Amino acid sequence: MSIEYVAILRTELERQREFLSAEEEQVLLKPGTYENDNDLALDRVKRRQHNFVAILRNRFVRDGRPLETWWDLLVDQEIAQGYRTMVGAMVIQVLDWSARTSDQKVMMGGFASKLLSVAAIFSGFMTTFTLAVGAWPPGIVMFFITVSFWIGSRVLGQKTADRTGEIVAEYKRIPEPEALVTEG
Repeated sequence: MSIEYVAILRTELERQREFLSAEEEQVLLKPGTYENDNDLALDRVKRRQHNFVAILRNRFVRDGRPLETWWDLLVDQEIAQGYRTMVGAMVIQVLDWSARTSDQKVMMGGFASKLLSVAAIFSGFMTTFTLAVGAWPPGIVMFFITVSFWIGSRVLGQKTADRTGEIVAEYKRIPEPEALVTEG
C-alpha cells in the first residue's frame, strides 16, 4: 500500500536528519490529481517532490531493484483505493527510471543519440562558418553531414524511446486502476 512507501520516505528522511510532517504524509496519500491552493502541505510536497523521488530511487536500488514487488504493491493499493496517490505517482517515476536504466541497449541508444545531437550542433557551427567565409563546396558537404547527424540522432532517439516503451509495458501488464474501476 501507499502507506509502505510513505514509511520508506519517513525512514529515509530521518536518516538524513530531515523529517516528514503528518500533514505532508496525508497529502502524499491523496489522489495524484489533488489540487488545493490553500493547502500549505501540498506546496511543501511539490517543492520536495524531486528529493522524494531520489530517496525512493535510492532505497529501490539498495533493496536490489525489486521491480515486480514494488509494482504489485502499487497496483494492489490502486485497485483497493481506486486511484493513484501522489506517492504512487512518485513510485511510478522510480519504476520507469529502473526500466530505462536496466537495459543496456536503451542506455547505449540514448547515449549515441545525444552524441549525434552534439555532433550535429558542432557540425552546424562549422557549416555556418564555412558558408560565411565563402567556401561553398565544403560548406555544402558540411551541410549534408550536419543533416545526416541530425536525422541519425532523431531516428536513434525514436528507436530508443520505442524500446523504453516496450520495457515499461512489460512490467505494466496489469491494467491501470482507472480502467479497473470503470469496468466494474
